[in-house]
Amino acid sequence: MAKRVKSVSKMLNDAADLLEESGWTQGAFEDVSHDEPRYCAIGAIREAAAVPTGHPKYHRAVDVLYGLLPDRYNIERKDPFSTTGRPKYDTVEDVITDWNDASSRRRPEVVRTLRAAAKVAK
Repeated sequence: MAKRVKSVSKMLNDAADLLEESGWTQGAFEDVSHDEPRYCAIGAIREAAAVPTGHPKYHRAVDVLYGLLPDRYNIERKDPFSTTGRPKYDTVEDVITDWNDASSRRRPEVVRTLRAAAKVAK
C-alpha cells in the first residue's frame, strides 16, 4: 500500500512544530550537535515533509513560505559583490535560507511565518 503524502498545510505546521520542539538553527539545514537536532526553515520543511525534495507538495510548501517573505528577499535581487551580474539566488530555497540566516532573525518569527504559510496553503 502506498504511503499517503501529507497536505502542504500539515507539512508547514509540522515544520513549525519541529522548530518549537527540537530547536532552530542558522547556517545549516540541520544541526545535530545537540541532544535533539535543530533545523533551519528549509531543513524543518524537508524533515516534516517526509517526501523527496523533488515532490510537488514539497515545492508547493516552499513556494507558499517564499510568498510570505518581505519584498527585500525578492529572488531577482542582485549580489552587490557579484562581477557576473548573476542573480544572488539560484532557487527559492536559497532565498528562504538567506532569510532564515539573517542576523536579526529569531526562532519565533520563523515559526510564525511557517504557521502563516500553513494557513495560506489550506
